[in-house]
Amino acid sequence: MLVTDKQKLDGLESSTLAVAAQKAKAAGHKNATTERGPWLLTLDFSTYAAIMSFAKDRALRKTAFTTYRSLASSGKTDNTPIIRQILEYRREFAVLLGYPNYAEQSFSTKMATFKEANDLLNEVARDARPAAKQEEAQLTAFARKATGNPSLQLQWWDTGFWAERQKEALFKVRQEELREYLPVDSVVQGLFKVGD
Repeated sequence: MLVTDKQKLDGLESSTLAVAAQKAKAAGHKNATTERGPWLLTLDFSTYAAIMSFAKDRALRKTAFTTYRSLASSGKTDNTPIIRQILEYRREFAVLLGYPNYAEQSFSTKMATFKEANDLLNEVARDARPAAKQEEAQLTAFARKATGNPSLQLQWWDTGFWAERQKEALFKVRQEELREYLPVDSVVQGLFKVGD
């Protein structure tokens, strides 16, 4: 999505704007700059995550969310028929091998059974749900207070943004400020040293 109004990008870090301007330049907008745009927002994960965490424009977050969610499931990039075909082949293969379904066939070579894995997932979900509901209520209360809107209902495209604002309020630090202290190359090298 090509954006020409910088106000729509309010909240995004300068590093995200710089990348978006570079992408716009590469797409033929030769005068694109970090400060003046235009900015080309793509759905690579780093851009998407930045939009969801930092963009103040709720409509922009909603557009990014709904577009990202439909990747490979609509239009010319729709993989749904291929996925259905793969699932059908897996089912047929499992039945040929004497299993009722692909999940049972897949688990036949693993320590856990399908039922055990399913029971574990259900147990974790049951145990985690109360804490998740409490966190959701706290986040909603924080967002309502911050916006002055006591009836605000958070949507999927709101949670990352408000979670980031809540972290900033609680810990008095922004993610971008940490980046200079944790450059990716240094962190990766450090992880390999710890692993040795």
